[in-house]
Amino acid sequence: MKVKFWGTRGSIATPQPEHVRYGGDTSCVEVRTSDKGTLLILDGGTGIRRLGIDLFQDKSWNRKGHILLSHAHWDHIQGIPFFGPAFDPKNDFTFYGQFKVDGRLEDVLRGQMEYNYFPVRLGDMGAGMKFVELVEQTITIDDVAVTTCHLPHPQGCFGYRIDDGQAVLVYMTDNELEPAGLSEKHISLARDADLLIFDTMYTEEEFARKRGWGHSTWRVGIELAERAGAKQLCMFHHSPDYDDGKMDDLLSLARKHFPNVMAATRDLEVELHGEGSGAKQPQKAPRKKDEVSADYTIKEDSKKILGVIAAASVDKFKSEKFRNTVLGAMHSGLRAVYVDLDALPEIDSLALGTLATFIDKARDLDVHVCVKDPSPLVKEVLLITRFDQVVEFVSSKGDVPPKKRTKAKSKG
Repeated sequence: MKVKFWGTRGSIATPQPEHVRYGGDTSCVEVRTSDKGTLLILDGGTGIRRLGIDLFQDKSWNRKGHILLSHAHWDHIQGIPFFGPAFDPKNDFTFYGQFKVDGRLEDVLRGQMEYNYFPVRLGDMGAGMKFVELVEQTITIDDVAVTTCHLPHPQGCFGYRIDDGQAVLVYMTDNELEPAGLSEKHISLARDADLLIFDTMYTEEEFARKRGWGHSTWRVGIELAERAGAKQLCMFHHSPDYDDGKMDDLLSLARKHFPNVMAATRDLEVELHGEGSGAKQPQKAPRKKDEVSADYTIKEDSKKILGVIAAASVDKFKSEKFRNTVLGAMHSGLRAVYVDLDALPEIDSLALGTLATFIDKARDLDVHVCVKDPSPLVKEVLLITRFDQVVEFVSSKGDVPPKKRTKAKSKG
């Protein structure tokens, strides 16, 4: 089972430079099952727009999708009017959500696209659409068993357990749970999950002030993971007030209590194997440590320094091939990683995301990161986006990496 995070933020989108690593789009998670590659989409926050762009490029997609909505608060549905594939008559989507006596699921989605609020109505989008209302139950979607469970949240919310026979994913966003309030049905929903995605929006201090707002803490997520035997916990629905530095601090603190914790980041991809080891990062095919192409050069020298020389093209720098090649060459035995930007005249948000993935992995490996010879424009962008707080800027005039690897730390 493959999982990708297109939207990780809670309440409101935050397209801010200090949120570039953990993401600014609101809730949307893509799931592809192991056998048939069935497409499940968890929530339709602003992240679903970028997912739609990606689907247009996916030749293997069978033009069918299943959108499982936790609830209809704006941060979980506001991306649906901008979901490109829903405008193509060749595509078919089935929406799933809670059965409510006081309102139909279809009417709720139509409501946010009434003419007063949006120029295009739901019925004008073009794709085939079906609407399925659920109570607490288990249904089968293609090769997947999907179990629903009510969560404590204003106007209600659904948690989902997705089991494709090889791995189990549990999605429990937007819930106000406390250790004393963990019922057996919540523990059962998360039982032995390979990955538990959980609402960790608040610190304990915030939770005490915001009871009734419908969100939880990382401590409650850990308590649930431990009691349910979940193999890995993923912090999700990040507060719009938390920048990347704050999220780094919260993740570090959570890992002191439960080592198998990750935090959802922009475009994070996780592959679940159901082999008892929890969530795993996608395993790329082994690559040579030295790779030279027309687009980039990646080479490790005898001093255990990985040199990454980027091409002049921003498009090539932010390409998936370049990103995966660099990530595949990084390992814990390195002293430092030099990302040479001398040839790169400018940089955009997606290219910043590529650089952020290198920094994230280096932090996990405890490897020092240097950005070498950025152009004045690129350096200015990196300073504005605070990348200077987690990397070292160096020039080609004799700079040397530290003798010992030092863990990159954010100044918050």
